Amino acid sequence: MKKTKSLLSYFVSLILISAPVLASDFDPAVKAAHQAYLAKDGESLITNTREALVKHANHPLIVQNLMSLYRQAQGQGFLTNARVGWNLPAELPYLKIEIQRRYLAERNRVFNFLTVSGMLKKDESIEQFQLIRYPTQVVLDKKNGIGDWVDGTWEGKPSFWAAGEKVQKPIEQGLYLVNIQIRNHPMVQGWVLMSQENSSASPSILAPTVKESVAVSQPSIQWRRFISPEYREGEVRRLNVKVSDAATPEEKQVMSADLDPDQTNFRVGDVSSALEYEGAETLPNGTYYVLVSYQERTRFGDVVIGRGSTTKVPFSVTSKRTK
Repeated sequence: MKKTKSLLSYFVSLILISAPVLASDFDPAVKAAHQAYLAKDGESLITNTREALVKHANHPLIVQNLMSLYRQAQGQGFLTNARVGWNLPAELPYLKIEIQRRYLAERNRVFNFLTVSGMLKKDESIEQFQLIRYPTQVVLDKKNGIGDWVDGTWEGKPSFWAAGEKVQKPIEQGLYLVNIQIRNHPMVQGWVLMSQENSSASPSILAPTVKESVAVSQPSIQWRRFISPEYREGEVRRLNVKVSDAATPEEKQVMSADLDPDQTNFRVGDVSSALEYEGAETLPNGTYYVLVSYQERTRFGDVVIGRGSTTKVPFSVTSKRTK
């Protein structure tokens, strides 16, 4: 049985490698990446994939080929805990890079965007952060104002969040450079591989329906269980339900609940059924949005890499008040 699986892996690799290797005139790094895959050598696969993408960043066949190989390696689990050759600065213990898909049910429109979020140690701050799709496509640049940036606090510690341009086409996969400078510290130059982190589907919200008027201040929210078509074994699934105020320009968050990812319903204010809950436990009469968001996460070295998919539905509350 083991021999059959080994032969199958070998032939799959041959199929994947054929077209792009011919195009790249048998590039050593591309060949080395495939040899590492067959040997289940995660660190060598990562190193040689980066080297090949540096040489062939603008060759779509080679990028597609190497990212397909990388996805298969992730699914087989031999990239878990593989060293990537760089670490986050000690002052930044948490960093997440995620590709978000957002479905606006009212307009039947989908757009995608790339986000980063991080938590720093106490009294630290980000002076510069850049995310660049190699070689020169700047997605986020804090100093030069590229992207939407928000500085805040999380659990009493400094934090930041940023989002890139919203586009209708999928975010490009490949090699991304990550430049991080903590104030009064030297810049750390890192990198990540982003492989099929776009979700091609969206959660389906069953209630409330688009522009439905509900007559209770603690409405029930229902949706279908969701796993993206791109999900890979070993990824960690997360689920969050939010309600925001549609009457405010910034759509201010009213409540947020982290839930079991297999849960399919939730009532506003039902704190006991949430893993974490913050915000109002009843909704005054008014107009709102409900957002059901799933995340599927893995790691690249110290960095959390995520695939997010959110559906957004407008509704209103018109409950009768008792005197």
